[in-house]
Amino acid sequence: GLLHRWADGSVDAYGKESGLPGVGSLLEDRDGRIWVGTADGVFRLAQARAGQRRTVELMYREPGHSTTWVEGLWQDSRGGILAAIQPRIAEFSPDAPAGAPPAWRYTYENGLVDTPHQAIAEDVAGNLWLAGGTRGAIKITRSGLVSYGQSDGLAGTRITAIIEDNAGDLLAVTAEAVALGRWDGRAFHSWPIGLPPGVSLAWGTKQIVLQDRRGEWWIATQSGLARYHAMPAQELAQIGRA
Repeated sequence: GLLHRWADGSVDAYGKESGLPGVGSLLEDRDGRIWVGTADGVFRLAQARAGQRRTVELMYREPGHSTTWVEGLWQDSRGGILAAIQPRIAEFSPDAPAGAPPAWRYTYENGLVDTPHQAIAEDVAGNLWLAGGTRGAIKITRSGLVSYGQSDGLAGTRITAIIEDNAGDLLAVTAEAVALGRWDGRAFHSWPIGLPPGVSLAWGTKQIVLQDRRGEWWIATQSGLARYHAMPAQELAQIGRA
């Protein structure tokens, strides 16, 4: 389920009783609404005043399907809400009424294949990126799709997350060799993530690595949540403990 912690320390829980199935990804849009990618559809939680619960709205569920896996969420520079609904990419208007059908922005016709797209991001040039499972990092350009792998500087081909750090750099998280790869506009430059001895990256995707507004890093591991002080991303390789 989903937990919302208020500034006074009180917590609201949203789970099956609120209509939310298993939660996999979260996004706060620029108007403060929470978008939720779940094991069975895209949901939106409206804004609420302090002490009031948010209204849970079902935005989309595949008609005629037993489940609707939503892998990743992103709000692009134009304001659209993108959702990776395997294997397509849907676009919602932030203000769309609940249940309004999305526009299918990228599909098989654009070159997508039947693989999970576990994260979505956008670089400073406005190109969209997908974490293509075992297909590496995928950049969507006007001329088509371009895949990047180890020969392009990534430490592996299984991409679990694509994020933007506070410096505006696009970073790809690889799982086989636990590393971050920074995109310089032409290729990736990778370095390992310095996890504590005996600790491995969590078996998961999407928001597995995050830099917060203060510059601190949060990394999900199989032993819990690791927190690193504010530093440039490449300095994470020099840390042996959190």
